[in-house]
Amino acid sequence: MTCVEIDARVGGSFRFAECRDGAITEYTGEYLEIVPNRRLVFTLCVPTQHVITRTLVEISPSRKGCSLTLTHEHVPRGCVQRTRSRWTGILYGLGVSLNSNCI
Repeated sequence: MTCVEIDARVGGSFRFAECRDGAITEYTGEYLEIVPNRRLVFTLCVPTQHVITRTLVEISPSRKGCSLTLTHEHVPRGCVQRTRSRWTGILYGLGVSLNSNCI
């Protein structure tokens, strides 16, 4: 990540910029709903794709901690596999980080 800006409140926005293979990609969005420890809803836009998507993250208690369900809506057909792959990597990394902090 080359830039991270977060205004974490309903109506607030975020901007992330990353550099991969010499190219910078920016991700921007707005927080639509924030329910601590339960639900996060935000828009997500990649300016090069000219599409605004919507992401829902829902967390629910389970016997061993919690379950996270992520739904990403309005992803262009040509971007579905790449988007799924990126979210899988992000969530895997989150799981590794959380597990290493609990040991």
